[in-house]
Amino acid sequence: MGNRCTIGAAALLGAFLVYGPAQADTDAATASPADDCMIVAGAKFEQWRQPRVLIHTVKTYSNGSSSNFDLIVTPDTAYVGSNGLWGTGNVTIRQRVAQSPQQVLANMQLGQCEKDGDAEEAGQATTKITYRYLPDKRGFIAHGAIWISNATGLPVREDMEEGGPPASHHVAASMTAGYKYNADVQIPAEADHQELFREFLNREAIMGFQSAAGTSSAMGAVGGGKGK
Repeated sequence: MGNRCTIGAAALLGAFLVYGPAQADTDAATASPADDCMIVAGAKFEQWRQPRVLIHTVKTYSNGSSSNFDLIVTPDTAYVGSNGLWGTGNVTIRQRVAQSPQQVLANMQLGQCEKDGDAEEAGQATTKITYRYLPDKRGFIAHGAIWISNATGLPVREDMEEGGPPASHHVAASMTAGYKYNADVQIPAEADHQELFREFLNREAIMGFQSAAGTSSAMGAVGGGKGK
């Protein structure tokens, strides 16, 4: 069973975690927090430039409950799945890629970043960077951490926690996301079937529109004849 929907590029970039490689040649002894924030932004910039990306997100709420969903993007399609239901939409690489790492940095609104050493995550050697966002309208400061692969410069995992009480019980108090890329990303059969069904509906809609347009043209020609 699937859920048909249209997924916009803005929604992708806005999903809590809005990508060559991170600035590995930066001297750790002299790096400033601003340098570390640019490493985060550079990794996120390169992330969205990859042909295939899988994001598995788990949200935890203040009452202790949790939910999860998967987002998969390919060069021309986005798939969103939760509890066995999938929705698909047309989203190209050009639509989902930001203009520059500087734009990503501005969009994320990071206030402070700091390297927290090396760590192994998902079987990979990574560099962990912790960060704090700029204060929100209520004055609360959310914070998080990102694990960036030393081999690829791409994010492997990312965590975030709200700085204060969630605005409502529908808003997650914390989120964590795991990432996979390219050859490691497989489209589930249910999601693939949903995309084929969406394409079929699109073709049917276009054919219906073309048929209606042809009928309208014919009706116009007949009507014109009567007026002569």
